[in-house]
Amino acid sequence: MNPRRFLTHRRAIILLVAGFEFLTRLGSPDITSPHEGRVAATAREMLLSDDWVVPRLGSDVRLAKPPLPYWTAAVLWRLSRSFDVAWARLVPALCGVLGVLLVMDLARRLFGDAAADVSGIIWVSTRFIVEEHRKAMADPYLAALVLLAAWAWVAADDALGEARRRSGAAHACLFWLALALGGLAKGPVVLIHAAFFVCAYHGAGRRWPRPTWGHAIGILVFAIVALPWPLAVIQRVPGALDLWATESVGQMTSERNPRTWWYYLPQLPYVLLPWTALLLPVGALMARGPPELRRRLAFPVLWVSLGIVFFSISKTKKDAYLLPLLSPCVLLLGAGVAHFLEFDPARNPRWFGRLLIAHVAAGFLGAGAMLGLYLWLDRGSGGGPRWVWVAPLAVTTSAAAVAVWSLRRVRRSTRSIFLAAAVLAAACVHLNVAWIDPARRAADSPRPFAEAVRAAVRDGPLHSVEKLGEAFLFYLGRPVVIHLRFEELPAGYRGFVIARGSADLEAHGFTVVVEDARKAGEDGGPGLVLAWRAAP
Repeated sequence: MNPRRFLTHRRAIILLVAGFEFLTRLGSPDITSPHEGRVAATAREMLLSDDWVVPRLGSDVRLAKPPLPYWTAAVLWRLSRSFDVAWARLVPALCGVLGVLLVMDLARRLFGDAAADVSGIIWVSTRFIVEEHRKAMADPYLAALVLLAAWAWVAADDALGEARRRSGAAHACLFWLALALGGLAKGPVVLIHAAFFVCAYHGAGRRWPRPTWGHAIGILVFAIVALPWPLAVIQRVPGALDLWATESVGQMTSERNPRTWWYYLPQLPYVLLPWTALLLPVGALMARGPPELRRRLAFPVLWVSLGIVFFSISKTKKDAYLLPLLSPCVLLLGAGVAHFLEFDPARNPRWFGRLLIAHVAAGFLGAGAMLGLYLWLDRGSGGGPRWVWVAPLAVTTSAAAVAVWSLRRVRRSTRSIFLAAAVLAAACVHLNVAWIDPARRAADSPRPFAEAVRAAVRDGPLHSVEKLGEAFLFYLGRPVVIHLRFEELPAGYRGFVIARGSADLEAHGFTVVVEDARKAGEDGGPGLVLAWRAAP
């Protein structure tokens, strides 16, 4: 990537917007999901135990996922001397910022400068991309490293095609280094993603590269970076290989999140909001566009198609699995939109401009109405102050009115309207992920109850007869012995215990000290309570 050629003033502005979208208010909301909770709680225990090889959560060894997310969170916590959740989310957020640089340069190499700008704009204003990169999870690491590997592969091919052998070798090494780090972040699935984009790139008409010393060195780098951790774990944890094999193959047959085979077909348009409708003009280009453009568009189309087909075979399906496949989707949308925006104003097709503005206006109106209604209904149970539900409705309604008014000028200002729509989309995405969602999820935070438990127990013994959530364990920040029922408590136990509901506690001679103020679960059952027993 040549900085002088790449970093124009427009892309510098897009990069600043990316920093604002991904990096502001990372500490809000509190961790409430088990996925973030596992990463944060495991990283905290890794730091406190000073065991950087075998991840643990309580008394359980956590080998289902590799350690890179744990390492980065633990290192930042040690440097900052704070367990602020913002530090655990910092590296995933930086992966989002890195992603906009990579997707813009990849679009520039494949489709030209205009596609680079549009791809960057779509990246920073797509809700799912921004939302997922603000979470302390392994998926943002995987998405960024897969995109880095794809960029390095294409850059190496370009360099070798221009007889720049040293540059090609360096990019080949970077390709293998990205795969090694991806393996440390998410496991062998990074190699599957690499197969997707390599097969798509060369299946779209590019000749396969010749073996070079850069790839030989890169394979050595991959082995040096990726292999020491699993080898160290195998020496210390009996049965680690069997566990990894079960985890890798089990994802294809597991019933933990069973969904139909076509689950991702409607989900892909959903995760591309608010730009979903732009798939229609891209489809028109694939059917009737210029032959050279169709040949170039075949690469991202094949890339995302291979991924959708493969993950549709697996019974375990999650939206987060789509995150690495959004890079080719952004390339596809960026190239298609740029093709229409580059038309001479007199030849600019009216249907494209009207589709763009009508789609954005409808999206803003729908999102504002549903969000305002949801927060209004949720307000009585901790949804936040009045402005939290009034502001999004007012902003999105105003944005939709401006967009509809702009339809009259679509023939003369399609580019300006697209930029205005992108700015409004980015603003709505930021408002949702950084302000509204934290206010909505505040009532679900386990942090108040965890702090109350820690203050009451102090250094005393603490047991639980209820399985505790990973987010709660992170905020609790101290050891707790977990049992399945009261009969498993030590004989003559005197001390604190956590259970669900107070009925069984009182029957066993415990006195309730603290009750969890969070909303009841989906089953409507009682919440967690902390109780004390002075004598059995």
